[in-house]
Amino acid sequence: MLMAAMATGRERAKISAVVGADASIISARLLPLCSRAAARSSRLHLSLDETRAQLRLPERAFGDESEKVPAPAGVSAEPLRIVA
Repeated sequence: MLMAAMATGRERAKISAVVGADASIISARLLPLCSRAAARSSRLHLSLDETRAQLRLPERAFGDESEKVPAPAGVSAEPLRIVA
């Protein structure tokens, strides 16, 4: 979305397409890396879960074994509500 907005902005401002080209190149190179990282992260989680099951360890969420950090002063610590 940002890349499209930049292109539209350059066109409206009658600025050369070269302006911001470095950001476009970096973005184009970064997207496949992010995709591979996400896939590897998913595989890691599956592998960790398999290892947990093989070791007969219980499923736990992060932070299950420690107390919650108290809310900062002035911040409501009420539970979130789902509203329609």
